[in-house]
Amino acid sequence: MQTLPNTDKHRFDFSADELQFLLNESPDIFCITDMTTRQLVKANPAHDQLFGNESRSGDFIEWIHPDDRAFILEKIEQNYLSGNHTSIVECRCRTKTGEYVWMQWRSTVALEKGLSYSVGRNIQEQKEAQIRSTQLASLVEFSADGIIGVGLDKVIRTWNKGASAIFGLSHEEAEGACIEDLFTAESNHRLAQEGLASRDTELKCVRKNGQTFFASVVISDVLDHNHKRTGYVITIRDITERKQVEKRVKEFYSTVSHELRTPLTSILGTLTLISADNLALPPDVISELVEIAKDSCNRLIRLINEILDLQKIESGKFDLRLSENCPIDLMNKAINETSAMAEDRGACLRTRFEPCPAKLNVDADKIVQVLTNLISNATKFSESKPIELSVQCLDRSVRFSVSDQGPGIPDDQSHKLFGKFQQIDSSDSRKYGGTGLGLAISKNIIELHGGSIGYKNNDQNGCTFWFEIPLLEIPQQLEVRETFESGLANVADAVLSH
Repeated sequence: MQTLPNTDKHRFDFSADELQFLLNESPDIFCITDMTTRQLVKANPAHDQLFGNESRSGDFIEWIHPDDRAFILEKIEQNYLSGNHTSIVECRCRTKTGEYVWMQWRSTVALEKGLSYSVGRNIQEQKEAQIRSTQLASLVEFSADGIIGVGLDKVIRTWNKGASAIFGLSHEEAEGACIEDLFTAESNHRLAQEGLASRDTELKCVRKNGQTFFASVVISDVLDHNHKRTGYVITIRDITERKQVEKRVKEFYSTVSHELRTPLTSILGTLTLISADNLALPPDVISELVEIAKDSCNRLIRLINEILDLQKIESGKFDLRLSENCPIDLMNKAINETSAMAEDRGACLRTRFEPCPAKLNVDADKIVQVLTNLISNATKFSESKPIELSVQCLDRSVRFSVSDQGPGIPDDQSHKLFGKFQQIDSSDSRKYGGTGLGLAISKNIIELHGGSIGYKNNDQNGCTFWFEIPLLEIPQQLEVRETFESGLANVADAVLSH
């Protein structure tokens, strides 16, 4: 067998011409600096291409970004004091165009010569890539969506804070678990049939506490440099609230369709009877039919007004026309508007008014609208039983109350009361009509007046809806109150001092 000559010892024996060629063609910067004057002594062409000829004269520190100069000078001093004559530093340097780029410098100091031998590399692209990577990692980690890295074996590898918030599992609990543990059996069956291919779908997931919820699930492939799948990234968004909104809006459209169709059918029926040529209706019957048509028209107008009021509220254009009003007068106006309806339903309106000389600074029409809505609701559920209306003067507000003797509000349904598009009974077979907007609009009206609204179930049966409006503060009233409160404070101080 022929023995090849050993050339290892000659591997780095470059000739002067070879070294010069390498220095001239290298994209890295090679330079020698006088550490006494901190001026450049020698540099290869790559230096001049990036920094220009001007950088060859003057203190090299002037070409370093002002924010990095102190660090560089401190590093040089530390190296001298420690005897460590080789260092690697990163700093921003000014180029010949005036912009700054990140450079990595590897320097060795020859103390006996007072020279520094440095190799510099432009790492601007790496720095920008590092920043982008850090930003991306931050976006993933702090995203509200759950972002989960999964291997081909379906084992969870990575897990962000969003996933922890959604599922209630910590990083330690999730990583190493099977991705199938996050889905219901039905969802896993779907995934088994369809595979974890790239897809966007809705699946039912399971939280740590066993609660299930709907989620929007996006599954993306992770590919290597050969475009071979190595795993998956699964993005999960909790859409429970969206599903609830969609359900409420669907119920609202169903309700509005029903509420529109009923009066329109009534109007069409009465007009058809009145206009029929083959029917000779007596005047009293025609008059009754006209009243039915008018009631149906009024019902349509109320429905349309509710929808318009809701649109104004949501767009922030629900303006109030404020004026001084007597609380009892407001309740009486509402009684006048609802007494005929209450009488038709066999309900009796009873009043309990306390003396209330104070005034309210309110939009009278809107407050009467709220009272009318509450009384109308009470007449639906009281079933010919008395309804009690009260006006009560408190310390700094007036409370209006409407009490019925209906079935009351089930505790598990109370969250629906003041929500938009919601009713306690939203089924098509519900006993009582309505759009489910009245209480939501009432709540907004009262809160725009700086008040509050609520309800409570009565001890025996029925419930009481109430709202409070702040009293109109008149300067004279404020002065009297402040004088009275000041007097009380003085008396208290006198008693304590003895």
